Amino acid sequence: FLTTGNELYGMGLNQYGILGSSSISNTTGMFITPLFPQFWGSIKSMVAGTYIAMMVDTNGLLYTWGTPSLAGAGQLGLGAIASVKVPTLVNGTANDTISSYSCGMTHAVAASAVTGIVYAWGQNNLGQVGGM
Repeated sequence: FLTTGNELYGMGLNQYGILGSSSISNTTGMFITPLFPQFWGSIKSMVAGTYIAMMVDTNGLLYTWGTPSLAGAGQLGLGAIASVKVPTLVNGTANDTISSYSCGMTHAVAASAVTGIVYAWGQNNLGQVGGM
C-alpha cells in the first residue's frame, strides 16, 4: 500500500519475492514491511498481482518487480529475467509517460498518457496481450 506521504509498504508472505526482500522468508507468516525507501516521495501509484508488482513514479516511468510465473511468462516486461527483487524500469515504456497500468497472473498492460499507445506483454495463450 502507498501512504499519503508516498511511502510504499508491502504486506504478505513475500512469496515470489513480491515484497522485494530476500531477507523475509515466505514461510514464517505475514509481514508488513517498508519497501524501497529510495523511491519514497516519487511514487505516484502502484498495483500488485499474483507474482509481480508495478509502480509508476511522478515522472510517469513504469517499474516492475517479482517473479515471472509459468517458467518466465514475461509479465515483468524485462525480457528473460527470472526474478527481480527491486523496482526495475520497463525499458519498452521508458520513453513514454504511463498513465494507467495493471498486472494479471501472467501478463501486464500499460497505457501512455501522451500517445495513447497501449503496451501489453507476457503470456498470450488466451489473447490477454491483444491477439492470438
